[in-house]
Amino acid sequence: MSSHEPEPRAASAESESAGPLAPQTAPAAQAEAVPSLPGGFPRLVFAAAILAGIAAWLGGEAIHGRYDAPLLDSFHPRSREMGAMVASATIREGMRAFAMLGAALGLAMGLAGGFARRSRPAALAAGSLGLVLGAVVGAGSVVALVPYYLKYVNRDGDDLVWPLLTHGGIWSAVGAAGGLAFGLGLGDWRRAGRVLVGGLIGALIAVLVFELVGPLAFPLAKTGEPISESWGSRLFARLVLTVLTAAGAALAVRPSKPSHIAEGS
Repeated sequence: MSSHEPEPRAASAESESAGPLAPQTAPAAQAEAVPSLPGGFPRLVFAAAILAGIAAWLGGEAIHGRYDAPLLDSFHPRSREMGAMVASATIREGMRAFAMLGAALGLAMGLAGGFARRSRPAALAAGSLGLVLGAVVGAGSVVALVPYYLKYVNRDGDDLVWPLLTHGGIWSAVGAAGGLAFGLGLGDWRRAGRVLVGGLIGALIAVLVFELVGPLAFPLAKTGEPISESWGSRLFARLVLTVLTAAGAALAVRPSKPSHIAEGS
């Protein structure tokens, strides 16, 4: 009988050694279900955002001033008809410029999201959706907001409210579309809403940066207008929007610390 006594102890030792390992397998399996991203994916996102900003700037420069009415001063229109022509030119150029900006950012962010998880079909699908959605919200936000800006802005004083509201509305719509395209490209629907909010917040921060830095860096460019009047200020506006939108989206997609690790720490 004494020769059989160690067997229960060995069995109990095996059960004790297996016990602590059992609960650790479930979180590991759940973690594998979350799409993994390569360590360099932020560089991919920022590169795409910079290219989108430059492409949108080049497109905007190609049409800048094309819709201006001849011999008109937008600050002192000499008649109601002239004022209407100036407003129409501003809206028409703004629609096209921000449609190109939204399309470029949506395409770039959608492609970056798909390629970040190494899926060409996802990149093409999300990029196509981002291109269309970005163009629609870019042009639509101009139509919705710029007429109110032209009607109520006080150009004779330092009016900060209407430039902030107008830029904030248009840029946040474009940033949200870019963030959504990036989230869809990643293929993780659980985080798509969070990435959309991240892109929107990044765009709002870009508005604040532009409103603070723009008048100092480009004092003669009329940076309070929907589209400013120097090529440098327009390039700065597009790059600050695309880069900070990408930053907000990239931060939103970073995986949170697993709960089982937080409890063990």
